[in-house]
Amino acid sequence: MFFQKSNLGPLKQNKLFSGIEESETKYSYNQKSILQFNEGDIIYVKGDEANSIYLVLSGEVKIKFSGDLAGQGIVQKRENNFFGGDEFLSKVKRSSSAIANTACSLYPLQRSDFEQLQKRVPKILTNLTTVETTESDYNGKSLDIIPKEDSDTVKFNEPLFKKTTIVEPKSRPTLESPLPV
Repeated sequence: MFFQKSNLGPLKQNKLFSGIEESETKYSYNQKSILQFNEGDIIYVKGDEANSIYLVLSGEVKIKFSGDLAGQGIVQKRENNFFGGDEFLSKVKRSSSAIANTACSLYPLQRSDFEQLQKRVPKILTNLTTVETTESDYNGKSLDIIPKEDSDTVKFNEPLFKKTTIVEPKSRPTLESPLPV
């Protein structure tokens, strides 16, 4: 939704708008477009159309990547961050899935709005391509992606650490059997 006067409202603190003057954008956000999700709600799944970038206004979102575009892993995005930009820019279907890790409010920036913003403020494309790939929140640390080590690594409904499996040896030494050398 574009008007002559800018009103980014809660969007102006988002990293997508970092270093951009509100007056440059000539963009007014539509408060009715804000989406509310409860913990565990699915935001999108692999295979969905990537027609928007999501700006996190509050809460936390977990994104699971799998595929050629982003590799494999899990990232978390918190307030004033954004996600979904890689697939959006590539104009491909989602190769990731996103779920609300906590109750959250998101603002979907549609392709048409982004294209208008990009014409007015080219820096927004730079922010989209650099901020998203270098600043992913995970337990307070800045990481590109949390690597998927094996099939026991994190699933959406599991804690964010690797499961440990205790394997019993096939045979136990006895007093009568010699110890392996």
